[in-house]
Amino acid sequence: MQVAQAVASAIDNRRFKVEVNYMKPFRGPNRHLSFGYEIRVSGDTLYSYLPYFGAAYNVPYGGGKGLNWEAPLTGYEVSAGRKGATIVDMTAYNGEDYFLYSLELMPDGSAYLNVRSRDREPISFSGDLDLRYE
Repeated sequence: MQVAQAVASAIDNRRFKVEVNYMKPFRGPNRHLSFGYEIRVSGDTLYSYLPYFGAAYNVPYGGGKGLNWEAPLTGYEVSAGRKGATIVDMTAYNGEDYFLYSLELMPDGSAYLNVRSRDREPISFSGDLDLRYE
Protein backbone atom coordinates (compact mmCIF):
# COMPACT_ATOMS: atom_id res chain seq x y z
CA MET A 1 0.00 0.00 0.00
CA GLN A 2 2.86 2.40 0.75
CA VAL A 3 4.30 2.01 -2.76
CA ALA A 4 0.94 2.83 -4.37
CA GLN A 5 0.66 5.93 -2.18
CA ALA A 6 4.18 7.02 -3.13
CA VAL A 7 3.35 6.57 -6.84
CA ALA A 8 0.17 8.65 -6.49
CA SER A 9 1.98 11.36 -4.52
CA ALA A 10 4.78 11.63 -7.10
CA ILE A 11 2.27 12.01 -9.93
CA ASP A 12 0.19 14.60 -8.06
CA ASN A 13 3.29 16.61 -7.13
CA ARG A 14 4.70 16.43 -10.68
CA ARG A 15 8.01 15.32 -9.23
CA PHE A 16 9.24 11.89 -10.23
CA LYS A 17 11.94 9.95 -12.02
CA VAL A 18 11.55 6.77 -14.06
CA GLU A 19 14.69 4.71 -14.65
CA VAL A 20 14.33 2.72 -17.87
CA ASN A 21 16.09 -0.59 -18.43
CA TYR A 22 14.44 -1.99 -21.56
CA MET A 23 13.79 -0.52 -25.00
CA LYS A 24 11.33 -1.63 -27.68
CA PRO A 25 11.94 0.16 -31.00
CA PHE A 26 9.18 0.30 -33.62
CA ARG A 27 11.42 -1.82 -35.86
CA GLY A 28 14.29 -4.05 -34.89
CA PRO A 29 15.07 -6.09 -31.81
CA ASN A 30 14.23 -5.17 -28.24
CA ARG A 31 17.25 -4.28 -26.11
CA HIS A 32 18.23 -4.25 -22.46
CA LEU A 33 19.72 -0.93 -21.43
CA SER A 34 22.57 -0.13 -19.11
CA PHE A 35 22.32 2.21 -16.14
CA GLY A 36 21.68 5.92 -16.66
CA TYR A 37 18.65 6.19 -18.94
CA GLU A 38 15.70 8.00 -17.41
CA ILE A 39 12.99 10.58 -17.64
CA ARG A 40 12.31 13.09 -14.89
CA VAL A 41 9.47 15.46 -14.26
CA SER A 42 10.15 18.37 -11.97
CA GLY A 43 7.27 20.81 -11.77
CA ASP A 44 6.55 21.99 -15.29
CA THR A 45 9.71 20.59 -16.91
CA LEU A 46 10.33 17.23 -18.58
CA TYR A 47 13.91 15.92 -18.64
CA SER A 48 14.46 13.14 -21.16
CA TYR A 49 17.67 11.06 -21.22
CA LEU A 50 16.79 8.16 -23.50
CA PRO A 51 18.37 6.33 -26.43
CA TYR A 52 16.62 6.31 -29.80
CA PHE A 53 16.66 3.63 -32.49
CA GLY A 54 14.37 4.06 -35.47
CA ALA A 55 13.64 6.12 -38.54
CA ALA A 56 13.68 9.89 -38.33
CA TYR A 57 11.89 11.74 -41.11
CA ASN A 58 12.86 15.37 -40.66
CA VAL A 59 15.71 16.11 -38.26
CA PRO A 60 18.41 18.78 -38.11
CA TYR A 61 21.81 18.20 -39.67
CA GLY A 62 23.81 15.88 -37.43
CA GLY A 63 20.77 14.10 -36.02
CA GLY A 64 19.51 16.71 -33.60
CA LYS A 65 18.81 16.14 -29.93
CA GLY A 66 17.08 12.78 -30.30
CA LEU A 67 15.48 11.96 -26.96
CA ASN A 68 18.13 13.78 -24.88
CA TRP A 69 16.72 17.15 -23.90
CA GLU A 70 14.82 19.14 -21.32
CA ALA A 71 11.81 21.28 -22.13
CA PRO A 72 8.77 22.86 -20.49
CA LEU A 73 5.67 20.68 -20.41
CA THR A 74 2.93 21.95 -22.71
CA GLY A 75 0.45 19.37 -21.40
CA TYR A 76 0.09 17.05 -18.39
CA GLU A 77 -2.98 14.84 -18.10
CA VAL A 78 -3.57 12.06 -15.59
CA SER A 79 -6.14 9.30 -16.11
CA ALA A 80 -6.94 5.88 -14.69
CA GLY A 81 -5.73 2.82 -16.57
CA ARG A 82 -6.40 -0.89 -16.30
CA LYS A 83 -5.45 -2.99 -13.27
CA GLY A 84 -4.98 0.03 -11.02
CA ALA A 85 -2.50 1.74 -13.34
CA THR A 86 -2.25 5.50 -13.70
CA ILE A 87 -1.68 6.99 -17.16
CA VAL A 88 0.26 10.26 -17.40
CA ASP A 89 0.25 11.89 -20.85
CA MET A 90 2.86 14.62 -21.18
CA THR A 91 3.48 16.83 -24.19
CA ALA A 92 6.51 19.01 -24.84
CA TYR A 93 8.30 20.89 -27.61
CA ASN A 94 12.10 20.76 -27.41
CA GLY A 95 12.84 23.34 -30.11
CA GLU A 96 13.11 20.67 -32.81
CA ASP A 97 10.07 18.43 -32.51
CA TYR A 98 6.78 17.91 -30.69
CA PHE A 99 6.65 14.92 -28.33
CA LEU A 100 3.99 12.90 -26.52
CA TYR A 101 5.29 10.85 -23.61
CA SER A 102 2.58 8.46 -22.45
CA LEU A 103 3.61 6.92 -19.15
CA GLU A 104 1.75 4.03 -17.53
CA LEU A 105 2.63 3.65 -13.85
CA MET A 106 1.55 0.53 -12.01
CA PRO A 107 0.77 0.50 -8.26
CA ASP A 108 3.99 -1.50 -7.62
CA GLY A 109 6.13 1.23 -9.23
CA SER A 110 6.80 -0.47 -12.56
CA ALA A 111 6.54 1.85 -15.55
CA TYR A 112 5.84 1.60 -19.28
CA LEU A 113 6.61 4.56 -21.52
CA ASN A 114 5.52 5.17 -25.12
CA VAL A 115 7.20 8.05 -26.94
CA ARG A 116 5.69 9.55 -30.08
CA SER A 117 6.86 12.52 -32.05
CA ARG A 118 6.00 14.28 -35.26
CA ASP A 119 9.27 13.45 -37.03
CA ARG A 120 10.36 10.06 -35.65
CA GLU A 121 9.00 6.53 -35.42
CA PRO A 122 7.46 5.66 -32.05
CA ILE A 123 9.51 3.83 -29.44
CA SER A 124 8.63 2.22 -26.09
CA PHE A 125 10.53 1.71 -22.86
CA SER A 126 9.96 -0.06 -19.57
CA GLY A 127 11.50 0.45 -16.16
CA ASP A 128 10.68 1.48 -12.62
CA LEU A 129 9.68 4.60 -10.76
CA ASP A 130 12.50 5.72 -8.46
CA LEU A 131 10.66 6.06 -5.17
CA ARG A 132 13.70 7.71 -3.52
CA TYR A 133 13.70 10.67 -5.95
CA GLU A 134 12.76 13.98 -4.36
